[in-house]
Amino acid sequence: MKNVFLLLIAFISLSFFNSCRDDGDWENGNNTGQFGFTIERDNNFIERGIGETNNLKFNIVPNYNFNSLTTSFKFTTNLNGVLKLNGQVLTANQEYNFTSKENNFEYIGNVAGTHNLEISVKNSKGSSTTEKFELKYSVSEFTHTFTGGQADIYQGDETLYLMKIVPSAGQPKTGYEIKFNSYNGTIKLNGVTAQTGQFYPLPNIDSFTTTLSTNQVGQVALDYTIKNSTVQSNYNIQQTVIARKIVIESMNINATNVIPNSQMSLIGIIKKTPVTTNTSIKYKTWISASSNNNTNGIQNTNNVYTPFALGANGTFSINFNAIEVGTYTYNIQFEDEYGNQSDVKTFNISGEREVQFIGG
Repeated sequence: MKNVFLLLIAFISLSFFNSCRDDGDWENGNNTGQFGFTIERDNNFIERGIGETNNLKFNIVPNYNFNSLTTSFKFTTNLNGVLKLNGQVLTANQEYNFTSKENNFEYIGNVAGTHNLEISVKNSKGSSTTEKFELKYSVSEFTHTFTGGQADIYQGDETLYLMKIVPSAGQPKTGYEIKFNSYNGTIKLNGVTAQTGQFYPLPNIDSFTTTLSTNQVGQVALDYTIKNSTVQSNYNIQQTVIARKIVIESMNINATNVIPNSQMSLIGIIKKTPVTTNTSIKYKTWISASSNNNTNGIQNTNNVYTPFALGANGTFSINFNAIEVGTYTYNIQFEDEYGNQSDVKTFNISGEREVQFIGG
């Protein structure tokens, strides 16, 4: 009987242990369970000069609602450096709470060498992980700065950046070159169009300019390299490009009840924003519905864009003909030089038979 009792106790204990283990696995720091999480992060980092910043993407991907648990972190580093989050300078081995699951740390190395940065994360259910970063810093023979790009940047805008290179004490001021590695747009160096993938000499490192323009909307980056005879460093410029707009400010048709073979006209005002001196646009017209199933009952461009130059103050005017009796839904739309489209303006037009008088 005693043996049976001991076996029963052992069975109950094992069942309780397995139940706890299956409940999220959080007590052992297992990140595959109900309260587990993983870290989405950067892995590849270029060597930087002392005092330069490494940006570290550090996004938390939880198996649960992130806001339902407290998630904290602390860090250590083997060399002298500064770690920031949201502009706040952090202290090593001190615990901080994450306020967002999407994060971007900034690390600045103050001495040469490989900085071994470790960021340990845990949540209030006990799930935890440690991410390790190897960030290489070297003594740079020069520093590079630029100014510009502070105002809003729209598609097609030329944005000028004033650049400068300052050699370290005792280093030469000649022999510097720049190479533009990638950019989705046009690059100019000192006002002259430059190509990616080739080095250009910099005869005046105290002041030179790079001008950027792009039709792409959203986040755009220029990656470039500066070197001298002994040192090469990589840099980038981040841009946020805003889409331009084309707007039908007004649009009127001269008649909505017409007879076949009569001429019609559309007159209106088309505005580009922000204001630009480029008056080139495209327009298209089409019939989306008709009582006689004839999409050519009124003359139109069959939904194909046609070039047009706006008049003074954005005036627009076209003539077209009514062809066949019927009721039509007639549409017009505009597009700017960057592919941005206006809203559609719609008119209901009736093509009526010509009244004939029959004499007695």
